[in-house]
Amino acid sequence: MKTPAAALTGAVALAFADASIVALALPAIYARFDTTIVGVSWVLTGYAVAVTVAAVALILVRRWLPTRP
Repeated sequence: MKTPAAALTGAVALAFADASIVALALPAIYARFDTTIVGVSWVLTGYAVAVTVAAVALILVRRWLPTRP
């Protein structure tokens, strides 16, 4: 059985892998929506920041909750 920390680590790793895939698609996104590369990269940066904040929040909540015997 996986521990909660291992599950959280896996979820964060998948989220950042997804961000890497989106980074590879940035040129196509840039061309499709007729925007600047800076604007599109800010979307990716915002996603990475949101994942990081959520992961830290989950870790803090997990530490705050009592452990089961």
